[in-house]
Amino acid sequence: KLLRRMIRMFRQGYKELLPAYDNRTNPIFAFTSVIDAHSVLRRPDAGMVGDELLDAMTKLGDSVDALKPNTYACLSVLYGWSSCGSVDAGERATELLRKMEEDMADVA
Repeated sequence: KLLRRMIRMFRQGYKELLPAYDNRTNPIFAFTSVIDAHSVLRRPDAGMVGDELLDAMTKLGDSVDALKPNTYACLSVLYGWSSCGSVDAGERATELLRKMEEDMADVA
């Protein structure tokens, strides 16, 4: 809930959530920490929460470079899918891996 509220605040113009100085933590850690927490607890919604937050990061990353999903963020979501016990977790994880490969092909 807190992370969703922070996203809403950012979209409404509250820019203090962004790192303005070198000593501030990159906001991507807030996302990955929430994803990791769901995964470690083996919550049944860990994969879905990870996908939802990765999607939010991707959309926000269009306007805030510091929020573009990185490899660690994607790995956190993969871990969420591997620990949630969902019937379609393997398919969803494979789908994310393919997207990661496509994104890397675009960079290379």
